[in-house]
Amino acid sequence: MASSLLIYDGDCGGCSRAARWIESRWPDGVASIVAYQALGADGLARHGLTLIQAESQVWWVDERGPVGGERAVARALLVAGGGLSPLGRVVDSPLMRPLTARIYRWVARHRHLLPGASSACRVTP
Repeated sequence: MASSLLIYDGDCGGCSRAARWIESRWPDGVASIVAYQALGADGLARHGLTLIQAESQVWWVDERGPVGGERAVARALLVAGGGLSPLGRVVDSPLMRPLTARIYRWVARHRHLLPGASSACRVTP
């Protein structure tokens, strides 16, 4: 069983594609992905999350606990290794985090406009 978990919005086409893309770059067994809808409120609670939190951003859960948004993206990139690990370090660096947080929030607010999106992708800030 994977020790880390990426929890994403399974109703959003862009989110689903991005989650499958990063999963395909992870070494076998290092992490897994699951749509928050498949976990439900009880499953999310077992990971220390609420439904409202899961609806608002992507989450990475590992032995250190859950982290959301750009920090979740950074952890997913770090686990991928290769050329994606340095990108993960940049995204999560204290110097870049204010910028990467703003970028993440902008993308999250506008994800309904991205290719493959639907009205289910609309998130209220």
